[in-house]
This record gives sequence, C-alpha cells and structure tokens, in this order.
Amino acid sequence: VFIRGSRLGCSLWKISRNFFERVVLLPGMSLDPHDPLRHVQRMRLSVAIPVIVLGVLVIWGVNKLLRSGATNIDEPGLAERNVVAPKRPGPRVVATADEGVATNRAKSLAKTATVVSARAERPVAPPAPPIAQTPVTPDPVPLPAAVAAAAADYSPDSGVAFPGSIRGVVTLVGAPPAERVIAMDANCGRLHPGSVMTRLFVVEPQGQLADVLVYIKAGLEKLTFAVPAQPALIDQVGCLYEPYVGAFMVNQKVSIRNSDRLLHNVHATPTNNAEFNFAQPLLGQVNEKSFPNPEFFTRIKCDVHPWMFTYVNVMPHPYFAVSGANGSYQLPGNLPPGTYTIAALHRRAGAVTRTITVEQDKALIVNFELSVPTGQ
Repeated sequence: VFIRGSRLGCSLWKISRNFFERVVLLPGMSLDPHDPLRHVQRMRLSVAIPVIVLGVLVIWGVNKLLRSGATNIDEPGLAERNVVAPKRPGPRVVATADEGVATNRAKSLAKTATVVSARAERPVAPPAPPIAQTPVTPDPVPLPAAVAAAAADYSPDSGVAFPGSIRGVVTLVGAPPAERVIAMDANCGRLHPGSVMTRLFVVEPQGQLADVLVYIKAGLEKLTFAVPAQPALIDQVGCLYEPYVGAFMVNQKVSIRNSDRLLHNVHATPTNNAEFNFAQPLLGQVNEKSFPNPEFFTRIKCDVHPWMFTYVNVMPHPYFAVSGANGSYQLPGNLPPGTYTIAALHRRAGAVTRTITVEQDKALIVNFELSVPTGQ
C-alpha cells in the first residue's frame, strides 16, 4: 500500500514514525519543527524502522530453520533430540490411560492420509499383497566365452566363485557403540514381537560387518555398461525401510513399495540428483524412480515415521556389492584383467582401499578391516 503512494499507506507510515519519535526516541529527539537537526533525525528514523523490522524477521526465520531439522536417532549429531523407549521384552502396548491419545493419533494419521493421497503419484502397478523381497543383482556385461560356461551355474547363495570374481569378508575392529531401541508409535510397534533396534553397526560376534559398500573405485573409467533391465527394490515393511543400505546403477529403475497397511511418505534428499517427496497411503503401492548421477549413501526417509531411513548408492558400473549379515560380499565375476583400486565404504566406519591385479579366469579373495571411529 505504501509503495503505491496511497493516503492510507502514508498515514500508517506517519503514525508509526511519530510513535517512535514521541515514545521510543523522545529523550534524544528534537521536537522543534524549525530545528535543522530534526530533519536529519527523521531521515535516520526512516531508515531505522525498516532495518529493525527486517532484523526481527531474519532472527525469527533463522530460529525457525534451526528448529525444523530431522529429529531421529539414526542421524549423526542429533541423538540427544530423540526420545528413546526403554528396553522391553515384548511389543509396545498402549495402556488404558493412553487409549484417548492413541485414538487421536490414529484419527490424525487418517486425516493426513486423506489429504496427501490426493497428491500421491499415480502408482505404476496396481495394489498387490506384500511379497518376500528378492535380492537384486545387476546384470553384468557379456561374459567372455572362456568363462561363460562356469558362470552359467553360478548362484549368489552358493558361496562358489566363478573365474574373474572378487569376493571376501569385511570385519570391524573395535567395539561399536551399543544400538538403541527405536521408539515406535503404537501402530508400528504392534507389528514387531519385540524391541526394534537401530542399525548403525550391524556386527556379528566374530566382527563381521554388514551394510558395507564394496566397489571398484578406479580402473573402469574408459568403459561403459548397459543399465540393468530389472529394477532394484526398496520396500517398507513393519515401518522400516528394507534394505537399510542398498546399491544400484545410474538410471536403473528403482521400485519403491509400501508393504504396510499404514501411510508412508518417501522423501529422498540427495546431493547430486533431484529431490523427490511423495506419499504412499495404499498397501502394495509401488512407485518407480531413477537417479541419473552417481552418489554415495543417498538418504531416503519417511516424514510420517521419523525413525525410517534407507541409504542407497548410485553406481556408474555394475562392479559393486553390499556386505550381508555375515560380512561377506561378492562382485560380478567378469571383471576384465587389469589393475584396479577396490574400496570398502561404511556410513559410520569410513573407507579403506586396496590395489588389486585381476588375471584372466582367476578369482580373488579380498578381505577388508574397518575400525570404529574415535568418539563413537
């Protein structure tokens, strides 16, 4: 209104300025209309008022931004902002005194589902009952004729390596911090028979470390590879993302599925790819996405359930694997002969690299040791 020069705008400006002159700045303000100093003081006041208002808005905005961060025990540096439930032998049960709170919570979620479902992306497949997740392995480039016969009988679960493959075990040195109980709400807590723990360090008693990305870091820059036709899978089961750490190729289709009878929200926060955020209110709903640029440990979270996270790695080639619960991994077995740099990368334990030489029709065993970071 003031910019348009209306009488109302001018009147409001004069009222506010007179208020500051007579009430706020009265002790040092000249009230003599013929005093030359009064004009200078009024000009300073005309600048001071907008600056004060702008300063207040900036302080409010910064405070709002700082208070809107993620509040999940899975995020580094934010553990103290979470309320973690005490350990308990069985599933979380809502007491009688909390039934009213639980009912209001359910109504709130239902109302939210009604609103966001209208914005949800159209599923690429009709709703279907949840099925067991099948591990996805990238299609390798065509095998040389010399190893095609050996590769024909290869099974990822057999533990037998065919010529040219690289396999091994990743172990953790040192005692990792104790995992913590995730404080699920009543709807998600009843989906589990016992307490659900965080998955920062998934370690076997002998030190085998899961969720480690093992990949060829250098030596394949001049080669190109076809994108696998089979999509990778990210599932939401029991209010948890599965897998917790995954990997797939650049531009490979990724199917994101909701296997719960609850509203979930899929919110990716990458650094080298486009962010996306959509709701999945339906059981069996599947949406497909892809990532055009390589990236490590891209976070995908659920804004409805703040403990739900998965971390995916977008790779430029198919020579990668994520270590299993026993710490073992195996890369595709048709890596061309040559010298390479192979790396093992964990989200908390860091990375180690080794230089290897691959010979024709020979398998390699490459083991890695990662250490618990200082202060963990």
